[in-house]
Amino acid sequence: QRPWRQRRAIYHSNPERPYQCTVCGQAFSQKMNLARHMQRHTGEKPYQCQFCPMRFNQKCNLERHVRCHTGERPFHCTFCAKRFNSKSNLSRHEACHLVHASPEMAALTNFSV
Repeated sequence: QRPWRQRRAIYHSNPERPYQCTVCGQAFSQKMNLARHMQRHTGEKPYQCQFCPMRFNQKCNLERHVRCHTGERPFHCTFCAKRFNSKSNLSRHEACHLVHASPEMAALTNFSV
């Protein structure tokens, strides 16, 4: 799987979007993105949690959810010993540290104050 920045660059550099949703008309540059989008209309959720009845339309969402059951917290705070089960929760937490951090410290962690 390509890094997020690379996928975003490809998406925004390609003004042609030949793959169009037959339900809402939204267009996509890649067939895979149209297929993922169509799951919104069909309600298809092929990925089921092994611990509870929840289902997901994307594997990455299932993997993030499963961490709630397993207690896995792979994302570590740069500033303290806290750990998180999602990157978004880690980013929100680290922002609290950076409110009082110097610009130099923020620069070292790729954040901005």
